[in-house]
Amino acid sequence: MKTKILIPAALLTMGMAFTGCSDDFLEVTNPTQLTLDEYFNNEENVFASLVAAYDPLHWHDYNGAQYTSLNVVADVMSDQMYKGGGNAADCEYLYLAENFNQTPDNCISGLWTTFYSGIKRVNDCFGYIENIPETSNTKRWKSELYTLRAYYYSLLWKFWGNIPYYDQNLKYPYTTKQLSDNWEEGSKLVYEKIIADLEKAISNGNLPIKAEKGEEGRVTRAFTYMIYADVVLYQKDESRYSTAVKYMDAVIENYPLMENYSDIWKTEGEWCQESVFEINYNPVNGRTWSPAIEAAGANFPAFSAPNGFNGPAEICDNTGWGFCPLYPQVADELFEAGDTRKEATVLDIRDEKYSGKYTARFQNTGLFLNKYVPLATNRPATGDAALSYGNNFRVFRSAEAYLNAAELVAKGATGAKSSAKEYVNAVQTRANAEITDGSIREIVEEAAKEFVGEGKRYFILVRNDMAAEKIVADEPNNRTSGYRAEHKYWPIPATEIKADPELIQNPGY
Repeated sequence: MKTKILIPAALLTMGMAFTGCSDDFLEVTNPTQLTLDEYFNNEENVFASLVAAYDPLHWHDYNGAQYTSLNVVADVMSDQMYKGGGNAADCEYLYLAENFNQTPDNCISGLWTTFYSGIKRVNDCFGYIENIPETSNTKRWKSELYTLRAYYYSLLWKFWGNIPYYDQNLKYPYTTKQLSDNWEEGSKLVYEKIIADLEKAISNGNLPIKAEKGEEGRVTRAFTYMIYADVVLYQKDESRYSTAVKYMDAVIENYPLMENYSDIWKTEGEWCQESVFEINYNPVNGRTWSPAIEAAGANFPAFSAPNGFNGPAEICDNTGWGFCPLYPQVADELFEAGDTRKEATVLDIRDEKYSGKYTARFQNTGLFLNKYVPLATNRPATGDAALSYGNNFRVFRSAEAYLNAAELVAKGATGAKSSAKEYVNAVQTRANAEITDGSIREIVEEAAKEFVGEGKRYFILVRNDMAAEKIVADEPNNRTSGYRAEHKYWPIPATEIKADPELIQNPGY
């Protein structure tokens, strides 16, 4: 596999050496030139490498080539969100994903590059840590790195299955095979590697359960617990259900639900008591198209807002592109009367008063995601507006810990609460929603209400064998195909196969 590596210019300069002429009088030594090992020989510089390992977390939003926000690429495959945009060919890779029709030559490829870039930086930092004495800082950093690597690999594994795995960076010609030629076995081996990293991060005992004030965005034990439960449930690994529910109980104990659901999505609701992990977007000076991957503002709020909206500014900014319209059923059927999540979730501009206030685009329903709505008050005056919103990306909330625990208990694990019903009812009570008994189907449907637009629905349906039932074709709104089990996993991009012919393409492609 060819990895596409992004190295800061300063580090490239440090690593250069003069070559060519052999005459002594032509050899020049730069007194300020350092090798990477010489540079990364103190805690300050190694910590900078750790920060660099976090940076690719931001790139899913827009990586310079594709718009692949994690909630978008997952939710367009679900039964809650369309691709939208200008037409079918606008970000066609998303439309193909929506219809389970990606091909190796036309597919979501940017996330492959993004996550392997993160893995490369993690592995780099592990190496640099070995250059300095062990301290309480370096012990914590190692636990952070184990969790980051597990997170990057977990996303690759959920989208592609049998992926190349390595925990030491590749050397020229930068190729490697999958762990097994057998797709099912290879995918399972990757899962075990992810679990091993998570177990190391947890057993080291160096991670706080919550980040200290001012350190929000650093890996915590709770974040590690959430990844663990997520992959265990997706793998259907019954042998680890008891451990997973124990971890969910620990998250629940330390991250109480917010009283008002809508407050979670306000600027002041970022890193609220319910928030386990967020990706910070803080565009102090605005983000620009070059360099597109700088850690600054978010694009997704503009990407998913109504195109050219010129209604009340307090409802939505005027920078929207018209992608990601919601299914009508989300607004009209999903929530019971009085459920407080509906208004916080859905921006409904179907009313006549909004006629002519925006441009209806492909697959338009007049329904958009309100959770990440762009507001002019949430971006700086500088930079490119569509790239510069300060909406943090919510990766995990404790509401998910409640519903994960409910699912695990319903599947046979024993948690701190006496039944799955107790876990799910806590989430329903907060939302003023109908109380249910906590069967698997009821838990899945409760998650459908709780996590609209958060990138959860597709994976929850798949792991509970409900995807074929729920994700169906919708010809009137240009969804031509429903869920196709043979395309559960995406095709490995043709560019990667070409660069490394030993890679085995996923089945069905």
